Amino acid sequence: MEKIVLTTDELQSLKNFQSTRSQIINDFGIIEFQIQELKTQKEMLVGALANLKVEENKVSQELQEKYGEGNIDLTSGEFVSIS
Repeated sequence: MEKIVLTTDELQSLKNFQSTRSQIINDFGIIEFQIQELKTQKEMLVGALANLKVEENKVSQELQEKYGEGNIDLTSGEFVSIS
């Protein structure tokens, strides 16, 4: 079997391909890690939103029991009964 030595330019081209491929694979890994982090953050926000809705409903129900049905002006704090 005959051995052939590649030219410096040919060898450098192959090394450049290998280096670029390694960088792309590394970048994919970084992106996948970021995706997982974002999914975790999203899950936490979904949970926080669910808790907020529960608390809003609780306070709304307490205010309705205390004052009846109506509207509250958040700027002035006034309650206006609708009944």
